[in-house]
Amino acid sequence: MPLPLRDDTGQASLDYLTVLAVVAAGLVLAVGVATAHGRAIAVSVTTQMARALCIVTGGDCYRDRTPCVVDAREKRLSGSVSLALVRIGKDQLAIVEERSDGRFDVTIVDGWDPGLEGGLGGSLRIPKTGIAIDGELRAAALAHLRKGRTWTVDSAAEAKRLVDRASGVKAALLPEILHDSSARDPDITFDERGWSLSVGASAELGQDSAELEFRPEDFDGARRDRRTGHVTHYLRRAQRLGASLSITRPDGSYGGDVAREAGHVWAIEVDERGRPVDLLIIETDEIRGSASLPPGVAEVAGRLGLPSEIGQRYEVEEHLDLTDPANLRAAMAFIRGVVGPFNGVSPGSGRVSVAAALRERLDRHGTKHLRSYTTDEESDGGGGTLAAGLKFGAGYETSTHTSTLVGALTRGPGGIWRERADCLTR
Repeated sequence: MPLPLRDDTGQASLDYLTVLAVVAAGLVLAVGVATAHGRAIAVSVTTQMARALCIVTGGDCYRDRTPCVVDAREKRLSGSVSLALVRIGKDQLAIVEERSDGRFDVTIVDGWDPGLEGGLGGSLRIPKTGIAIDGELRAAALAHLRKGRTWTVDSAAEAKRLVDRASGVKAALLPEILHDSSARDPDITFDERGWSLSVGASAELGQDSAELEFRPEDFDGARRDRRTGHVTHYLRRAQRLGASLSITRPDGSYGGDVAREAGHVWAIEVDERGRPVDLLIIETDEIRGSASLPPGVAEVAGRLGLPSEIGQRYEVEEHLDLTDPANLRAAMAFIRGVVGPFNGVSPGSGRVSVAAALRERLDRHGTKHLRSYTTDEESDGGGGTLAAGLKFGAGYETSTHTSTLVGALTRGPGGIWRERADCLTR
């Protein structure tokens, strides 16, 4: 007499036994394939077996296949007015990112930056005239309120039309243009708030200049995806340190500049019912620099192959599937014990243990992306200020930041690293 197969528990057991049998057979096949055809095919088979098991158990199994950003161009227009200790700033950013799947993400961000600012000294810069006088110590504490929208489009031409419609000087001066009814609704919207501190000093007279600046900032926000109904809550922190020096002599201009910016993002994505589905951690480190050297030093540097200009950004992006109960427990223990002080976990071994437990889950079960980019940045602006404790003045700045992908690795299901040839061959 045949055994009944409709019992839920029995059916579930049969399903898992079938999956395990398939996985076991696949692993045996993977060993044989590796012996016959080499490591590359074995990696692929092992990865697919891990993905198949992930799919059957209902996990988030495709994070390792997400497209890379292969080229990005950011244009920023910002302006500010200082009256005594009060500073009001307006900021607009347009970003076009080309993805490895041939599509483009267009992001427009609008922000207000009110706060307190003081200083000692003054500055005057008139664009296209060569007039630049600067000698100032300054410090500011600012609040930041930003709203953003992202569209995903199929071509560079469509991306350009969106940017032209939703950004630029006219849009900055007339915000109502940003609500052009001819533009379709954005795929993603987000808003964030935060604060920043900055201290700096600068001196400029003619073609000679020097500058030093330090700026930490902290943001929290929410990102809403209209296509999926998911919401991502995030914290973002960054620190920037920059220095420059330029001296002009009869035989040329010498000097250099260097800037480093490091940041972290922590985020949790929840589905339309509020259930956590993904933990995201991003670490970035960017360094830019250039040097103008005297002829003799430049010759030595050239013979040694030393670059006169550098711009590099490194990204580490990790995801942990929170539909897995063990992953969710490790993530929430970390959030309560390390990020949130309200749970009663005291500093010391308790916090170390929950952090170690989350790191173990990330290393064993997470998806990890490593990417490197070459970067470049140009800026210009004008305005004038006068400060003696209280500060008065106004100014504006435009800047363009570009980045190009030069390296990409991913560790997906199965814990195996692979080069992202799909990202690097474009």
